[in-house]
Amino acid sequence: MDGVSYTVAISLIALIALIALAATRTQLAWSAARSRSTAVTGPRLDLYEAAYLAGGPRRAINTALVSLAAQGGVRVSSEGVVTPVRGFRPDKRVRVERAVHGQVKGSVGGSTAAEVRHGVGDAEALRSLATSLVRRGYLMPRPTG
Repeated sequence: MDGVSYTVAISLIALIALIALAATRTQLAWSAARSRSTAVTGPRLDLYEAAYLAGGPRRAINTALVSLAAQGGVRVSSEGVVTPVRGFRPDKRVRVERAVHGQVKGSVGGSTAAEVRHGVGDAEALRSLATSLVRRGYLMPRPTG
């Protein structure tokens, strides 16, 4: 074997080794990505969880306002004032709607959507919604400190 053939043979072996290494690393990366994607467990997202993921607490509150208006629990005037409908009782199982309806019901003369969002923004219903999403792996926990 002359010097050129020897160099070509060594280069070819090195190239095959690099391809094998790259293939192995790619396979490991795919495997890790698949295991991460299946790490999110639990039941499917409900309406308010999906809304929270799409736009945070603001989107979840807006979704509750729309839902309550569609159910006849609140009215929204052309000026944007939200008022409760007398006698309406939100579903006890839907905590975000209960919090939003309670905020609207507690304001004299109605509230704007912005006032409702401000009043409900730190409600327990939204905190527990975020905590559930963190626990299930949909959200990253807030940094402490």
